[in-house]
Amino acid sequence: MHSTSFNALATGTSYASITRLACLDVIKSATWILVVLNLELGETNEQAQ
Repeated sequence: MHSTSFNALATGTSYASITRLACLDVIKSATWILVVLNLELGETNEQAQ
C-alpha cells in the first residue's frame, strides 16, 4: 500500500517537473521569437526611414 502511494507521488512529481520544463521551453521559445521579430521590425523600420 505504501509503495502505491509512493509511486503516485513520484509520478506526480516527475509530471510536475516535466510540465515546468515544458513551460520554460515555451517561454524561452516565445521570448526568442519576440526578440527575432523585434529585430526584423527594427531593420524594416530603419530601411523605411
